[in-house]
Amino acid sequence: MIPTDRFFDNKNEIIYDGKLYSRLYRVIDSPGRYILRFEFLSTNSDYEQCIGVSLYQFKGSAAINGENVKLGKGKFTGLRFSEKTAPRRFDVELIMKSGIVSVDNSVYGWRADIQNYTPWVMPAMIVDKTGENSYVFHCNDYVYDDDFDDLVFSLEVTKLE
Repeated sequence: MIPTDRFFDNKNEIIYDGKLYSRLYRVIDSPGRYILRFEFLSTNSDYEQCIGVSLYQFKGSAAINGENVKLGKGKFTGLRFSEKTAPRRFDVELIMKSGIVSVDNSVYGWRADIQNYTPWVMPAMIVDKTGENSYVFHCNDYVYDDDFDDLVFSLEVTKLE
């Protein structure tokens, strides 16, 4: 199974063969103070893998490992954490007044190879819910494969107030 636009039929999530496949997985949609604890578990790709935090119509503030960050303006903004520059484990603290917080995967360095050598597919994740608010994401990238081991990361979401 290779996720393509046609496979998702303009949806962000589908159930296939008993598994949840997602391109953008919603983790927070109500106001509050949250800690998102991420960990890179493994990567297996020729390309630089990234964990993404997507903020849609987000009003609030963010800190990474206790250090405040300036967020972009507009309806869509977000944060990207590269396997090459981010710590193996890191926390994102969000104080959210309104909006939606989702996670996704992305990759750097794939475009030239895709245009010239390999078929293009949609990045997607198999979402394994491992607890009430904890997950393991098995990701593929833009390269034609279906093993979902290009990036594997965990997430634990804790609401503080």
